[in-house]
Parts: sequence; structure tokens; C-alpha cells
Amino acid sequence: MVSDSDISGIRHQSLAQQGFWRLVWYGKLDQLGPYEGNAKIIKAYLQKLTDKGSSGLSRASVSGEYQIVDMPIGELARIPIGTVIKNGIPQSAPLPFFEKELKEKLNFAENNIEIIDRYTFDHEKKLIIPNKSGLEKSDYQANQFFLTVGEPDNKFRYIVPCTEIFRFFYATSSVMANAFLSGAFLNPNIDLWDAEASKLNDKKALIWLRKGMLDADAHFLARFVWNEFALKRAKEIFIKGAVYHKNERYSRMLYARPPIDGQVEFTFRSRSLGNGSLLITRLLKCNWIPSEYTELKWGRDNGHSRDRTEKININSETLKASTWPRAYPGRLDELEELVPDNPNSIFGNFQIEENEIAERFPELVKIQTSKIFKEKSLENQKREKPKRFVKKVVTASVLPRSTSKSTVGTAHIKGLIPHVTNTVETIETETQVSFRENLEVLHHLKRIKTLSLASVDYMLVTQPEKALIDEVDYNVLGGGNIINNWIFLDNPPRRIRRTVLIAKITNHNQRTRYVIEVQHKRAKESATIIIWDENQGEISSDALKFILNKMAQLKSTDVPLPSGLQEKRVKHTFQKNEHERFLAAVFN
Repeated sequence: MVSDSDISGIRHQSLAQQGFWRLVWYGKLDQLGPYEGNAKIIKAYLQKLTDKGSSGLSRASVSGEYQIVDMPIGELARIPIGTVIKNGIPQSAPLPFFEKELKEKLNFAENNIEIIDRYTFDHEKKLIIPNKSGLEKSDYQANQFFLTVGEPDNKFRYIVPCTEIFRFFYATSSVMANAFLSGAFLNPNIDLWDAEASKLNDKKALIWLRKGMLDADAHFLARFVWNEFALKRAKEIFIKGAVYHKNERYSRMLYARPPIDGQVEFTFRSRSLGNGSLLITRLLKCNWIPSEYTELKWGRDNGHSRDRTEKININSETLKASTWPRAYPGRLDELEELVPDNPNSIFGNFQIEENEIAERFPELVKIQTSKIFKEKSLENQKREKPKRFVKKVVTASVLPRSTSKSTVGTAHIKGLIPHVTNTVETIETETQVSFRENLEVLHHLKRIKTLSLASVDYMLVTQPEKALIDEVDYNVLGGGNIINNWIFLDNPPRRIRRTVLIAKITNHNQRTRYVIEVQHKRAKESATIIIWDENQGEISSDALKFILNKMAQLKSTDVPLPSGLQEKRVKHTFQKNEHERFLAAVFN
């Protein structure tokens, strides 16, 4: 039987056809409508598959039936050529019998590559790309550009569709895919990164992302910040692609060349064209690594460069609106369908993480990375008022333009953010110094978890150091260059450092809170700290570590939080069924 194993369960409405289909081709770019601005969709060619018994999808035959559909360009990040789709849901499928997986070096030097299209002839007046797909020669909507990579005996030895070059190198998230085709890279300081704040010093890079860019984009966006060659190639995509031409053959074609120069080793899938050339249908891995930096830090500038010069008029009615609508925290297991409609930014925010994106550049993601934060002032932090949340949704879109008329949520397809693992060192701790309150909070959390009142996960963010107390990993304040008397519980010569318990609690309504319990020198020195993301989502380990470092630096638990986080305090009390009261206090 044909395989029925879906990858994520998320249905792509634009690709939804009854039964099994293979996406065999991408054609031209287009707009959603005559007034929609820059290209946002691409023609996708689906071919019907028939059942081939126990051999499954690897030898599933094609019926000859085609469907041509319009797919949002952001969805290309997870739908390469060759993807098998059942009822709109991508399936995990074996390599087709007519393709092979190879590992070879490709030379992308300027004088070794060339851009051609479907109708380009060689010196013998034969089509370089034979028309074996069954697509009509006269169907100019199926035309696209190809990148050819030569060898000494064959200048067209390797042929790669420009849609695959774009997907592999540039569509590392749905946000990035839309950015390249919107013209954002022509002036990246406006919408992509803060050019003035982003720095490169002694191969240590710092990039400040503009509002709208994802944390997961930082690794891939940094490739263009300090490399003029790569940035030039990025700008070409908008300048040379998606343009209207009086000859329909050349109009609205996706143009993309790699942002690298020279020879690089790739793992790829390909099929023989029967003329000495290989058509590369899918790039899998590349051992390229940037030469400009060996360490990367990134932060967020959630403003906009235009904000520095434009005045914003805020009337009294705006100031009175103390409960601005906020997006319902999108749960991936609730997302049913991606649709080709403009979303409404207040109806859900779904993060679709793809392992495949991070796996494209295994050497790149090994680079040491960390996130830094801009602080809110304590005064502004205390002024913040709670936000109300709108109803949840089960459909979302990767299209970039938001409209208040829509009831569709926003979805971001992105790669997993790499994390560098370190060896953990257990250090000496003191459990007799005002530790009753700390242990009581731990016991509450254990009881909540045992009784399944909420899910509880303990978090260790101070690697490579930790403390092990009652079989739970505790964080340790200080370390590195942060040394002062406040982080210690006692006087020299022992110098035992304070521990911090961090636990993530998610209740049955899928609301998430983080409990931070700092060990103190005296009883009732401070209440338990509860923090949460204003969109009810998860808080990264980097953000939690930032908060602990701020405590050590400022010698206080009253510290400014990273933007987007809120907090409250819960007093310690010791009563019967205290775990129930504690859980209620955490979420109320």
C-alpha cells in the first residue's frame, strides 16, 4: 500500500487534492490579486500517484493527471520538489526509484555557473533539459530558471532549479522567503537588522534583528550582514525575479544564485537527464561555513528604523485602552491547516519548527551562539497592564500582510534554534541556610506534578554549573566574571553560592508560567517570582539566564526583565493543601 505516514499533520489548503499526489514542479511567481503588491505565491504542479502494492511510494506510478495550484511562497520552506502529499498533508516517503542520493563537490565560481530556462538549447540545438515531465511545451506558466554548474568536460553537468536554490539557501523560514521577494534586502536596515548596532569585531559577530524577524533567522540572516557578495546575491532575487516581461516566457520567474562563491561539498538528490547532465531535485546538506565570524550573538530591536524620525500621534482614547488585544498563543497541535489568505495578527501565532532547515548547514549551526536582551525599565515594567486574549483559531497563513478583516492566524515556518551543549559540573551547596521556603516550593511543585494538576519541568540554565538538591537540578548564581558578596550565602573561606530553582508549569488550559525561587540568607527575604511571556508562550533558556545574571549583577531579585515578559510575586505560606493554593496563585 502507499505510505500513509504524514510529517506534521498540518494540511496545506493550496495543495489539497483527494488522494496521493507528488509535487513535481514549480512554475512562475504571481501576486494574490492585482493590488497585492509584491509576489507572494508560486505555481505548483501536482501529479496524481497510483498505488503500486507493497513497493509503496518509491515505485508509485503516475496517472498523467495534473493539477496546477497557487501556493504561498512562504510554504516553500517545507515543501521541496518531489514532496508526496495526501489530501494536502505532506507525507514522509522513500527516495523515488528514478532518483539517487549523492555527495559531491559543486563549484559555484562565477565563471562556472550559468542561468538558463526550460527552453534553452545546447550547441546541437537540443533542449538542455529534455521535456520528459509531460508538461506542455507551450505552458509558459511552468517555465522557470535553472542554475547550471559545469565540469571540465560538460558545462551543464549539474542543473538545479532556481526554486530549489531559493528554498535551500534563502527560504530558511517563511518570514525570510517573503522578505527576499518583498524588496526588504534592498535596504535591510529598515526591516531586517539594525546596521548601526550590529557589529563584527575579532570574528565575534553581534546582530540586532528588526521587528518581525525570528530568533531562528539570526543564524541565516547573519550570512548577509558582513558579506557583500552574499548580500548582492540576495538583492538579485527581487531585482531580477518576479518582474513582468513583454515576452511571457521570461516573465515572473524566480531568479536565485547561491550566496557563496567557490567549491563546496553537497549532499543532494538527482536524476539523470540522459545527456550527461544530472538534474538536482533536492539539496540536502552543505558543508559551507562563514569565514567572517566564529561566534554569533543576537538581540532584538523590536522598533523600526523609521520610528526614529516619524512622529506617532497617540490620542487620549488610545491611552485609555488598557487591554489591547493580544494574539492567542498558538499551539501547534491545534493548528489544522495553512491557508492562502492574509492573516490577522491577533488571531494566533503558530511556530512550525522544521528539523530539515537546521540540518541544511550542519557546520553553520555548530557556531557558538547566544541571545542578548534589551531591558525594560523597572518603572515601565510595573506600569504594564494585563492583556486580553482573543479566541483561538485552527487555521493560519504564512502570508506577510495582516488584515483586520481576517479570522486566520499567523504561522511561521522556521528552523530549530541550535543549542550548544556543555558538560555540567555539580558544585557544593548549603541546604541549611534559610532553605525551608525553597524546599517547600519544591515540594509543592513535586506534588502538583504527581497529582497531574499541571505539567512541571525543572530548567537548568546556568550550565556548566548546577546544584543537585532532593534529586532536582538547581541553578547557581554567579560564575564567570560576576563575583560579589551578594551571590554568596556565607563569608570566606567557604563561600557557598546561592541556588535558584526554576520550574516551567503548564496548566490544563495550556497557559505557561515560570517559577523562580532564589535561595536567601534570611527567612522571608523575598517572595517566589512568577514570570510569563505576554503571549503565554515559552520563555527561552537564554532569557532565563539573562534574568539570573541581572540578579547577580544588581545584587537583587528586583531586576528589569527582557521585553515581552511580565512578573508577579507569590508569598510563602505553610498551610494544609498548600500546593493547591500555590498553583492557583501562580496562574491567577
